[in-house]
Amino acid sequence: MLENPSHCLLACRPLAVRANSAAAGTAGGYWTLFSPVLMTVLLLRVSGVALLEQTQIETKPQYRDYIESTSAFFPWFPRRQG
Repeated sequence: MLENPSHCLLACRPLAVRANSAAAGTAGGYWTLFSPVLMTVLLLRVSGVALLEQTQIETKPQYRDYIESTSAFFPWFPRRQG
């Protein structure tokens, strides 16, 4: 279901660290929230998924069907074809 499971791990790991870290309550603790959000945006919109999908569509036209039915980042149920 995931195009690349490591993308989810990159975004989810800092959240787990935040939950278990006393540093989250310090003055610089806001970075533990900002960083995973920034990584998610960068991977989905700027690099990573966007560039990979564009290249795949150009070389493999049937890949568009896969993109339309699969969540790009988070594990989720398949989208309905319509």
